[in-house]
Amino acid sequence: MAGKSLYLIPFQDKFLIYRPLPGIFFLGNSAMADRARKYCDTFDRNVLADEPDVLEFFDSIGFTQPDPPEPPDPNLKEFYPTSAALLMSNRCNLRCIYCYANGGETNNLDLDPAIARAAIDTVCGNAQRLNRDHFSVTFHGGGEPTLHWDAMLELARYARTKPVRSSLHIVTNGCWSEDHGKWLMEEIDGMTISMDGAAETQNLQRPLPGNKPSFERVMRSVEQLTKAGYPFNIRMTVTPERFERLPEDVRFLCEQTGCREIQAEPAFYQVRGAHGTAFQEQGKRFVKAFLQAWDIARDCGKFLYYSGARPEGLSAVFCQAPLGESLTVNPLGQVTGCYETTGRDGQCGGVFGSADADGIHIDEGSRVRQMEEILHRKDKCTDCFCYYHCAGDCFTRGIPAERGEWPYNRCEINRAITLELMLRKLSLVSRSGH
Repeated sequence: MAGKSLYLIPFQDKFLIYRPLPGIFFLGNSAMADRARKYCDTFDRNVLADEPDVLEFFDSIGFTQPDPPEPPDPNLKEFYPTSAALLMSNRCNLRCIYCYANGGETNNLDLDPAIARAAIDTVCGNAQRLNRDHFSVTFHGGGEPTLHWDAMLELARYARTKPVRSSLHIVTNGCWSEDHGKWLMEEIDGMTISMDGAAETQNLQRPLPGNKPSFERVMRSVEQLTKAGYPFNIRMTVTPERFERLPEDVRFLCEQTGCREIQAEPAFYQVRGAHGTAFQEQGKRFVKAFLQAWDIARDCGKFLYYSGARPEGLSAVFCQAPLGESLTVNPLGQVTGCYETTGRDGQCGGVFGSADADGIHIDEGSRVRQMEEILHRKDKCTDCFCYYHCAGDCFTRGIPAERGEWPYNRCEINRAITLELMLRKLSLVSRSGH
């Protein structure tokens, strides 16, 4: 098998004894870790025949059950996505200091509605072929999708006319008018707002052009959604200068907005149009701040997460988007494997097809080669207990930052947060008496 049946993770003077496939973990001393290793080497109960108490304990927590199958790798020979991510525009009404797409600056492009309709036709047809009950369309972008407003209205109406039910979503910075907000609440099924926290953080990191504050404008939109009871999530970006403020920014979002979930992602390189790597000290600071913020969100009844730490589930890949789940089309009419390939100059990596009014044209050889590279990225990760969780982590974040070397610096962040979240789960289970 690719991964392992057992990971022994040092923690203080003990070990977190972890079997990932059945999802069983507990704290034990070195003697218990040795017995767990002894059993998992063979999965033969007879190896513990002379230690009935240990065997009885293992039975009681399900530790002696066999491993279920590993999460399967996707079938790279088939590409029938039922979700479309339409990168509507590279224009933007903000000038975020860390924007990977350099949104609102040069090479401002809008997606041709005819190309977007072809993408919708494709994912609807795939949903019919696969007997799915719906297809999805997400209005996304290397800018602000609502700036291509008339086209978005047309495409939403077009998706609703299809013979299969459509589920419409948007990722937006929230800088729209009250009337636009009313339409979004009526026509869009799910929304993620990019917002970085309270006024000081938001205005510093996500200013309007001319370095003008954006907080009040975004909060008007958030308050409109909250008052209406519309379900939305928030996506935060956290820079090293604001790591220590993350807990209070999360508290603000939990207490002052009606968001359901919050995603917090670190950005280590404050240069627009680029990505950067984390230094070890920065990584440790983010871990500490994130865990403090996680506790605050939990106490507020909200869910905070970071994409590289996902102990609650198992996966063969970090991101399903390029592996058959999403048809991503940018304003140049390129079909790509990542939402961050926006069509801007110097951002054409990951392209494996094109789109025009006549349809979607996939270069299968290029797509399969790229997807195999992504899948094999985790071949060096088998000794890591996050193997089945982050599954090699984000391809886009790793390649430009580390020149393809794996593992890379974000791995330490992923391991530290994953371990602490597992320990928190143990603590909650212990307190509940289960």
